Amino acid sequence: MENPIFKIGMEFGSADVFRKVIRAHAMKHKRNIKFQKNDTNRVKAVCKDQSCNWFVFASWLGDHKTFKIKSLVDAHTCAMNFKNTFVNSKMIVDKYLGQWRENPEWNFAGMSQQLKTDTNIDASIWQYYRARTKAKQLIQGSIKDQYSKLWEYCAKVKRMNPRSSVIMKCSSEDGDETPKFKRLYICLDALKK
Repeated sequence: MENPIFKIGMEFGSADVFRKVIRAHAMKHKRNIKFQKNDTNRVKAVCKDQSCNWFVFASWLGDHKTFKIKSLVDAHTCAMNFKNTFVNSKMIVDKYLGQWRENPEWNFAGMSQQLKTDTNIDASIWQYYRARTKAKQLIQGSIKDQYSKLWEYCAKVKRMNPRSSVIMKCSSEDGDETPKFKRLYICLDALKK
């Protein structure tokens, strides 16, 4: 996946895997590639430069179990491009989620340097900002999801410890139908005794 070399007859597990390989090729070779045909049955990727003849076409085999390259012109005649359309916040998150887990305070300078070292491609500060936000949400979960689990947690505590006290206070402000969390009080039965 890091340095894909295409050949006619090469097989992939699905169209999504094939698209990922195309994106990896575009970043590795610093080319701007677009998907001319892109659906569940076939994918044709071409170079964005009109003077370049590079393209690759793949589609399902008759059994629909493998996605196979059927046509290919593998020689780029265009110049390298250090701004790649496939480098976006989602790609940055997919590539560096592990590093965010290890270092949640990883800053823009570090991210930028790592991406340049790995791919020799630049990304904007906004792409890094969106990537960082998405990574934090994946690692920590969204706050809204965490608060929605409080009701389940209270119900489970009551079910597992029937005589325990579980009180959650919420308030509605300014006629808002969605209650806002205020506080949670839990006293387990064993502590009461």
